[in-house]
Amino acid sequence: MSVPAVITFIGLACILASAVSFFVAKVKDRNAEAWAFWSFLFPPLVFVLFFFDKAKIPPEARREEESRKKMFTILGD
Repeated sequence: MSVPAVITFIGLACILASAVSFFVAKVKDRNAEAWAFWSFLFPPLVFVLFFFDKAKIPPEARREEESRKKMFTILGD
């Protein structure tokens, strides 16, 4: 197998791992963007995500935390 084929295969595996972890994290109420980023860099992290339960933070608290983060980013600009 040639070097460009190996690089292409690894790149496709990273993209696939990122996409799978994004959707699995969304289903499990986790931070999907962070999981997609880290599983792109380290594709085996997708398997770690499968062992986690759903997030236990209630949706109201999560929304409040997200709005607080938005406020800080707006004030920081």
